[in-house]
Amino acid sequence: MYTEKVMDHFQHPRNVGEIADASGVGTVGNAKCGDIMRIYLDIDDSQIIRDVKFKTFGCGAAVATSSMATELVKGRSIYDALQVTNKAVMEALDGLPPVKVHCSVLAEQAVRAALADYSKRHRAWRDLERLIELDPDNRALYEAESKRWRDMERAREPNMSQYHDRIMREYAEEKRREEEKEARRLQLILEKRRKKKT
Repeated sequence: MYTEKVMDHFQHPRNVGEIADASGVGTVGNAKCGDIMRIYLDIDDSQIIRDVKFKTFGCGAAVATSSMATELVKGRSIYDALQVTNKAVMEALDGLPPVKVHCSVLAEQAVRAALADYSKRHRAWRDLERLIELDPDNRALYEAESKRWRDMERAREPNMSQYHDRIMREYAEEKRREEEKEARRLQLILEKRRKKKT
């Protein structure tokens, strides 16, 4: 059962959309469950997040957690934004069903991916090192973002939005294959049941 706050952020999500020439963009997802999140950050020269937008493909909890995460980081410094954990997102929503906790984890990771992208895009190496220092538990995520950046340059995709669009397409294609596989599995089960009846 969803809380009133979850339903509110699902039915009336805040900060939906994109930011042209965003300071940082983070895309994370789990194709198996169908949740894909992309967060855009507009960061000023003082490293304050002055605006944030999101686009999410997924269930109601995925939309709600994305919406709440953007509300929690808006107006904060990039370092304060690191304090916005999946637990903070869940608490702000008055809780999530156990099977939907992973949505809050993705929201946290999307924010961190966008912060890592900001550091790499602006060649802010010290910022990236600082992020790892303040948030060592997510070192792998920052290093993965660094790898994505190198992959992007090797693929000669100078436009970051094109790069993230490609990632989203890959997630969508993987999800489609998973759905087709599941449909075939269910079809085989139905056919076996029909044969038993006859």
